[in-house]
Amino acid sequence: MFGKKKQSPYERLTQETQEPAAFEQPETPAAEEQPQVPQETEQTKTEEKITVQDSDLTTSISRNTVVEGNLVSEDNMEIYGTVNGNVTTSAVLKVYGKVHGNISCNVLIASMAAIKGNILSEKSVVIHENTKVEGNITSGSITISGQVKGDLRASEELCITGTGAVCGTVDSPMLEVMKGAVMLSEGIQVKPKLEAHEVKQEPKPEPKPEVEAEPEVASEEDAEQAQAEK
Repeated sequence: MFGKKKQSPYERLTQETQEPAAFEQPETPAAEEQPQVPQETEQTKTEEKITVQDSDLTTSISRNTVVEGNLVSEDNMEIYGTVNGNVTTSAVLKVYGKVHGNISCNVLIASMAAIKGNILSEKSVVIHENTKVEGNITSGSITISGQVKGDLRASEELCITGTGAVCGTVDSPMLEVMKGAVMLSEGIQVKPKLEAHEVKQEPKPEPKPEVEAEPEVASEEDAEQAQAEK
């Protein structure tokens, strides 16, 4: 008897909004976390370079340090103090202090230093101004701007600058003495090296053929004299 009350469009829209949805979508499970592969960055590259260069270290003897005994190292060395003993290194040696002993290294640079002993360097030796050396120096290349009392032997070149002073024999294939240098040398040997293509081999002289001696022909007077003697 009673009919269903009609709903206005506004009431119908409000009811649909309040009713729950017919179904809810299930939450998608989170993707499994994959292990992150470390990527090579600039920082890691720099760290690798530092690790590689750790072998190229420098041993430093401070200014107020005195070492009694020999020093042996494969790394670079800097001496600001005093070393009473031999110094041996296969790298670069820089001396700003005092060394009383023989030196063996790859490259030697001495500045404001005092060295009393023989120096053997594989590549080069540079003696700066206000540096005194008492001993023989043997190296590939030698540059003297200080004072050296000893023999110098350079297998490649030797240069004595205007502030350099040398008292001893000099032996090098290439010698350069600048204006103002002082040399008190008993002997100077300069023997330039010749490259392989510059060495000329003189051809050996070819042996001359032996010439047979011709028989002597007796003259008529000799024949007549021989018959008279018979």
